[in-house]
Amino acid sequence: MFNIQHKYTGNGCYRFLDNEAKTIYIGKSKNVHRRIFSQHFKRNGSYGHLPTKCYKDTCKIEIIKCNDHAQTVALEQYLIDKYLPKYNISDKRKDIFNPSKFENKDLYENMEKWKLYYTFREFDKNKIVMTRKQNILSLIITALFFFGIIIYLILGFLR
Repeated sequence: MFNIQHKYTGNGCYRFLDNEAKTIYIGKSKNVHRRIFSQHFKRNGSYGHLPTKCYKDTCKIEIIKCNDHAQTVALEQYLIDKYLPKYNISDKRKDIFNPSKFENKDLYENMEKWKLYYTFREFDKNKIVMTRKQNILSLIITALFFFGIIIYLILGFLR
């Protein structure tokens, strides 16, 4: 039923992304593949402990491989506090993301290298919203591009 090229059966965190590329659920496991495809998305077509809407909204699953279970538990909590996924009800903090809560924030940020694990369907590119940082970066790159063209034209006229 599932066509995965490389099964990952080790420790890791995983996340479900909806059609807008937003993180809607974050989980952890000692055996990522078994957790996802035996307990969340079962072969008989039934689903796990999350609301059915969560599973139906999931477009892609990404994973982060971890060295051991302790690292996985800590990373999962960091990621839940950072993304505040709507289906992680019991583990979500009530206030906004506060990076100072984590002493090893740099370690977790360096570990956050998501790898695509499975695709149910593609994202809806019309619904993906750029973050404020992405908008600013896009504006700066566009301005530099046009500035470069203007300099090129001016230098061309001076020759």
